[in-house]
This record gives sequence, C-alpha cells and structure tokens, in this order.
Amino acid sequence: MRPWIVLLLLLLVAGPARGEDDVRQRVQQWLEDLQAEDFATREAAREGLTKEGLQAADLLEAAKDHEDPEVRRTVRAILSRAPTRVTPQAEAVPMGDFRTLGTITLASQGRPLGDVLDAMGKAVGAQLTVPERLRASEVGFSMKELPFFDALDHVLKRQGLEAPRPFDAVGALGIVPRSETVKPAPFGAAGPMRLTVTEVSASRTLGVDAPHKYALTLELAWTPHVQVAQVEAPTLEVARDPDGKAYHASDAMNRRVTYGVSTARRHHALTLHLVPSEPDCKPRLAALETSVTLSLRHDPLRVDFDGGETLPATRDGVTLHAIEAVEGSAGQYVVDFSAKLPDDVADRSLTAQVVEKDGRLSTLGVYGGRSRAADGTVRIRARAWRGNRGAPPAVRIGWFRREERGSLRFRIEDVPLR
Repeated sequence: MRPWIVLLLLLLVAGPARGEDDVRQRVQQWLEDLQAEDFATREAAREGLTKEGLQAADLLEAAKDHEDPEVRRTVRAILSRAPTRVTPQAEAVPMGDFRTLGTITLASQGRPLGDVLDAMGKAVGAQLTVPERLRASEVGFSMKELPFFDALDHVLKRQGLEAPRPFDAVGALGIVPRSETVKPAPFGAAGPMRLTVTEVSASRTLGVDAPHKYALTLELAWTPHVQVAQVEAPTLEVARDPDGKAYHASDAMNRRVTYGVSTARRHHALTLHLVPSEPDCKPRLAALETSVTLSLRHDPLRVDFDGGETLPATRDGVTLHAIEAVEGSAGQYVVDFSAKLPDDVADRSLTAQVVEKDGRLSTLGVYGGRSRAADGTVRIRARAWRGNRGAPPAVRIGWFRREERGSLRFRIEDVPLR
C-alpha cells in the first residue's frame, strides 16, 4: 500500500478519536468545575455540560450519585433529558409546531370593547363575557401575532379588567374588574396556551443546614379551539433571581411523567420543584423559563343544526336524527345523532353541545347508547337538561381533525417564592 494512503487512513481513524477524547476531557473538567467555589466557573461548567455532556453519557452516569450535591443535581437533570424510547402510541402522533396556533393580529382605533372581544373570541372559538355596561367603552391598540392570552391581557389591562380563570367546559371566559388589592398571578403565554404560577410552597429538611426547596403549582390553560390529549411534566430551562443567581430543578423533576387530560377540561395543574444554587439566593425569580411537551388536537370541525328544522338532517357526514322530550321527565330531552368519523382523532374528540338563542353553549352532559356500525358510523343518544327553557333551539356536533405532539416554551417574570 502506498505511504500516502496509509497516512490518510490513519488520519481518518485518528481524527474522530481525538475529537471524542477532547469532548471527554472537557466533560471531565466541567464535572470538576461544578465543585468550584467561584459561581462563574460553576455556571460555565453547567452550560458546557448541558450542550455537550451527553456525548460522554457514561461519564455523566458515573457521576449521577456524586457526593457533591451540585454535581449530582446537574448531572441528573441532564440525563433526564436524554432521548428515550417512546411508546408505539407516541410514535404514531406526528410532530407539530404550536407557536402560531391562537395568535392574534388586530388593530383598533376607538372600537367598542365588546366588538373587540367578540372578534378575539371568534378567532379561537370562545365566548368572552364582559359586564354589559363596559361593552361600549372604546379601546385603541395594535397587535401583531401575539399569543392569545398575551393579546387578551394587553386589551384588558387598558380597561382595568382581567380574566383570572381558565375557559370553562363550553369555552366561556368571564372577564371581571381587576382587583385593586390583589396582584395578578404571574403568567407566560405561548401559542394557544397560558402557564400561570398559582401557588408556591417552601420547605426545608430538618436537622441539616440546607436551603429551602420550592414547589410551584402551575396552571396550564388553553383556548377552546384546541384540545389537550396528554401533557408531560414541565422541564426547567432557566430560573434566576434578581441578582442573576440560578435555581435548578430538584431531583423530584428527574422522572418524565405524562398525564392524560379529560376532553371536558381546558386547564391542567402541573408542578415544578426548584432548589437554589447558592445559600443566599433571593426568594424571588426575576425570570422563569420552562417548556411543556404535549399532545394537542386542533383544526376543529363544527356542524350546527337548527332544532326546528325537519329531522333527520345530514351535513358533512353528521346526521341529527331526533330531538325528543323524555316522557315523564319534565325539562329533559334526548338528542339522537350519528357521525361517520374519519379517524381515531375524530372519534376521541367528538363533542355535542346545545346552542342557545343568544349564542351561549351548554354541554350535552350524559352520553348513552353509543354504538358503532360496521362502516364506522358512531351513533349516540345524549341527554340535555333544559328546565323551563324548552327544547334545544340548536345542536352543535364537532371534533378535531389533527393531533400532533410538540413543545411550547413559556417565560414568566417576577415570581415571588415567599
């Protein structure tokens, strides 16, 4: 073999090996630097390990039970984010980008508040209810591609209003005057979702000189034009006090936990556990950034039927067979409908509601007699409680056409920990 060929082969073999050795040396040095007294040195080591540490995962595995708590916490947090084998069900859900879902582009030069809120609600399939005396007040603003909850807060602040609660089961959101004595809970918005810090608790291990640990309860809320199927425990990205000192996720956050979410809800509670990196960290976060991975259904299809039309009636593959009063049960009606659903996403997200004359919605609360024909058509008999309101004036049947899996990152500022 010619000498230059041998040299080339040696370079091809030795090049990657040297590169791998360099990474391992850096990772080993960073692990040592995590134990340094200097804060900047520890932070530089943590950033380096976060970027490259998994290229030498065996070194991290060997250090996950290190006697130094800073090394132990950092290594375990990085290992918890390593790619893991997903279940066949998760593999079947395609990846999606949710950042543009529910964003609002709107301008107003002296338009009535009621008209503005109606337009914003229509964009996300929602009912924004505001005191009638405030609907005529004029508002002026301009916004472009803001996440829905940021856009709503932007409009309401100008009027001294707020929407402290999530959407209810039928997509209504009550707007009330902003409290003069209670500061609004800090929140961050992304796409069609809002992440709010609703509660903070502090604890300390007795019998040892250890810093407080903090548990943050987070409320994840979303707009009616999407539906959450599953959500994972949040991942901490950044948490710093006003002096720039860091908080880190505690060992309790190392496990990945996935929660199923009821289709009847538009909010879900999550928990984030934090520990300070320094004994003198201030009990306040200037910035908290966390990401949430979830399976989200969107692209809704809604089919409306007038209760007074001749039945059965069929639209878009949905048939409303009958609306009948329940004999011997005053104020109760059975709504009999069927739908030939295109896929499992539609089947899992199928909903039915009564549309009142003023446009408000109420849920057909009890499903009964659900059956499936050989051609895949689902038939359902649902019951509505009407009281003295008479027969349902209109019925809405709907489902979602797409389900995707993705992550949203939230930034929340000025979070008190005490």
